[in-house]
Amino acid sequence: RRGQKKSDVARRANITPQAYQRFETPKGSPSVETLYKLAHALGKQLVVEFV
Repeated sequence: RRGQKKSDVARRANITPQAYQRFETPKGSPSVETLYKLAHALGKQLVVEFV
């Protein structure tokens, strides 16, 4: 999120700033849906791979 405010990324991801904050903590455990929203807001793809 270089150069982007946390609140702006959260707004674009359609999640609360608190949910974004939980994502950044070591104990955070976001859902796949939240990860997808964050990736999309940052212009990235979420790839889940089982190997």
